[in-house]
Amino acid sequence: MPVNKKTFPYLLLLPSLLLILLVGIYPLMYLIQNSLFSFTLIRQAEKVFVGLANYRDLLISQQFWSSLLITVIYVVSSTFITFVLGLGIALLLNQGTPLTRVFRSIFLMPMVATPVIVALTWRHIWDFRFGIMNLFLSKVGIKPLLWLADTKLALLSIIITDVWQWTPFVILVIEAGLVAIPEYLYEAAVVDGCNFWKRFWYMTVPHLRPVIGLTLAIRVMDLFRNADLVYVITSGGPGTSTEVLAFSVFKKAFVIFQIGDAAATAIILVILTTFIVSSLIKRWDIEF
Repeated sequence: MPVNKKTFPYLLLLPSLLLILLVGIYPLMYLIQNSLFSFTLIRQAEKVFVGLANYRDLLISQQFWSSLLITVIYVVSSTFITFVLGLGIALLLNQGTPLTRVFRSIFLMPMVATPVIVALTWRHIWDFRFGIMNLFLSKVGIKPLLWLADTKLALLSIIITDVWQWTPFVILVIEAGLVAIPEYLYEAAVVDGCNFWKRFWYMTVPHLRPVIGLTLAIRVMDLFRNADLVYVITSGGPGTSTEVLAFSVFKKAFVIFQIGDAAATAIILVILTTFIVSSLIKRWDIEF
């Protein structure tokens, strides 16, 4: 049967569109629907339509705003540190020393480990009595610290763990961007007498602009949804000092079984993440 040339491209896209609808759009619509009801996971037959009441209760909840603040601190701190470290290490690796391949392999190793294994490993590192971190501190004359039991140190411990695992991702992406910059531009800049910092600010950064924006966007998306490290290392404690919004969704849904509240929190998290990532894409001129 002959196929119309105008409809043929849409027929080719149809399987992908159906997959997106099944995997992406339908779960989101179902999540929005659940956010408008009040019910528990074990008594789904007793759904009560409450409209926007779940959102209203969240916005007047002190715990929600506390979790939001913790999430912002976690996302901003981890994104900034991983980017600065990743950019610096990528610039060093791009110099092409004889041991570049060895160092590149070493730096990329944390990224291939699963988040749960990383979290379990670092939970033992932060252990008060047997952890390597306190052992090291004792060697330099510093008293052991309650890394996971101190409200001021618990979030820092999670941030350090995340930085250790995901700085290699930033290194990989930034280094790929550096390789794509034509070498003759740097050679011409050297001939013109530009020092390292001028070459960095006026040549490297402009060429890396889309790469930097994409890296920041991916890290922000990953951190906003990241509940693995929090769940394994601290379970949101001590108290609620490390309860980020993603973990709050998990806790409401699968610990206290309040599906309506969990869905509303998840929708707010999706809106917040989408807004920030869209702003980054626009700010850094990322094209798809």
